[in-house]
Amino acid sequence: MHGNNTQEARLLQVRAAALRERVAGGQAGPADHMELTKTLYGVTLVPDSGVTGQDVLAAARLARRAAPHDPEVLEVLALGLLVAGDTGELAGTLRELEQRAPHSKVLAVLREAHTDPARHDRSAARVEHMRDVARRALGGDRAAEAELRLEAQKFPLNHQYRVDLIFAVHHRGDHAETRRLCDELAADPAAGHLAHFHLAQVYWLIGDRPRGRHHFRLAVETAGDDADREDVRLAMRTVGAGSPEEPGLG
Repeated sequence: MHGNNTQEARLLQVRAAALRERVAGGQAGPADHMELTKTLYGVTLVPDSGVTGQDVLAAARLARRAAPHDPEVLEVLALGLLVAGDTGELAGTLRELEQRAPHSKVLAVLREAHTDPARHDRSAARVEHMRDVARRALGGDRAAEAELRLEAQKFPLNHQYRVDLIFAVHHRGDHAETRRLCDELAADPAAGHLAHFHLAQVYWLIGDRPRGRHHFRLAVETAGDDADREDVRLAMRTVGAGSPEEPGLG
């Protein structure tokens, strides 16, 4: 960022800090919580800000708690869920918003996006772009790794971004950072089959066999079907981890 953009980013961060202070001091009202949510969303777009989609969602949940029946708060909550990548809860929130405020601008934007014929093309292009970023990061491109890291921070519930980042960092030999990223993802209560499957392999590769076995077991337990379970067994055989049925796995 340069010039006015840099100044705007700084003002956003100052505003967020002031609003957070009001919240921490118990002085914030519903409007403050909503403003904090929107401000934090702006800060997520600032490179290396450290603010994530989860921070936006946490602020939105506080807004909802402060004014549970306010349709505008529902819009803010929808924003937080969207930024955090929680599409499951987002669907329910949008249904509730449609009942309470059928003329909501948020719903209008989403309806327009849904009927936009270019929407699917943009979505596919985004997916392919991030795949390319992951490939370049794995190949040692530090700029690609930085982009991947930023996207993983902005969308922490997109575990594919976080897994791709883990493999990129591991491939360039930074085992301490690999361990830190693995531990963060392992502590995420939303971690599912994809996360456990890859965490198991990386923990095994960096020499933490107990954690590797633990996540192999979780990968089996969270597998969606027999094909997923067989993928886990194949990975275990490949790295020499035995099978999930062996005693002591866990």
